[in-house]
Amino acid sequence: MLTSELIKAPKPANSPFFRAARSVRIASSILTSVKSTNPVNPRSVLVFSTSVESLDHVRVLTPVLNSFAGRGQWNFALDDCDRILRIVSNGVHPLAAIRILREHGFECKELDD
Repeated sequence: MLTSELIKAPKPANSPFFRAARSVRIASSILTSVKSTNPVNPRSVLVFSTSVESLDHVRVLTPVLNSFAGRGQWNFALDDCDRILRIVSNGVHPLAAIRILREHGFECKELDD
C-alpha cells in the first residue's frame, strides 16, 4: 500500500520510477507537438517494424506506450522478423510513435498496408 510518505519521498534520478515518469513526460510533449501539426485518422491500427528484441525492452516501453496510446491499445509481436508494434490509433499519429521509440533508443518504421 502506498502512503503519503512514500509518494512524497524524493526518487533517485536513475530509479525506474523517475525514468518512467520522464518517459511519460516525453511522450506527452511529443504527442502534443505532432497532434497540433498533423491530422490523423481517428480509428485505425498502426503497424511498425521495430528493433525491440526482448520482454525487457517491452517493459521499458510499457509506461510510455500506456500513456501514449492507452493500456491495452498496443502490442508487440516479437516472434515476427520485423518485431512488429501494433497500436490502435484512437487519434495517435504514426510520427509520434516513431519519435517515442527513437527517444528510447529503438528503431521504428511504419509499415504500409
